[in-house]
Amino acid sequence: MSQLKKTLQDGTPDDDDFAKGVPSRRGTSLVCAPPSLKDSVPPHRGEGLSPPEGGRTPAATRAAPNFGSQLPDSAPGWMLRARRMSLALEEAIRNGGGPNPSIEASIERAWAAWELDGSSDKQIARIARLIENAHRAIRETPPTSLEAAYGEVSQVLWAGLPRHVKARQDFGQITVIVRGLRSEADAWIAVVDAIATLLGWSRAARAHSAEAVRLAIIHDQGE
Repeated sequence: MSQLKKTLQDGTPDDDDFAKGVPSRRGTSLVCAPPSLKDSVPPHRGEGLSPPEGGRTPAATRAAPNFGSQLPDSAPGWMLRARRMSLALEEAIRNGGGPNPSIEASIERAWAAWELDGSSDKQIARIARLIENAHRAIRETPPTSLEAAYGEVSQVLWAGLPRHVKARQDFGQITVIVRGLRSEADAWIAVVDAIATLLGWSRAARAHSAEAVRLAIIHDQGE
């Protein structure tokens, strides 16, 4: 518990990164409900909406980018994939009237993966250390002291979270996460799973998966 108490004394993580460029707080526009196999249509996303700000992507510009020269033959896989994605995105923009629903859903998935819900690397690393300390403390707690430890560890974890994460959580959810740490022996899995829950990555992944399945069913019905 000493490490957790020290963390509590260190205070709340610095939110400067979050304040300088306010990441997107837009909730997902994806439809998570099970698709109806009759009369299913893609969701209407509205027109004339300003794109959300991003913490990791460059500022939006109306000027078309210059893609430069051809990639070298030795270009690594990530570079080839980046070029293919950039060309596909520009093609969707040139269409003007909006991409087909599958392309639009792909763009939403790519945006979510890039932005990571607006959290900076510094914030993610700080949360990871908090969870690692919490996992160690709760795993080392004797069974007779568990109930008290759940409350103490949850309070320390809550105190250390960035403000934008607290705004989308309640303390009860933190207690659920801490209880789950007790049952996970692998520290790495515990950290990853807890962060995915805290930052909304798991919820967003389910939403994007639901949209992909829904659109696939609609496309299959139209053939």
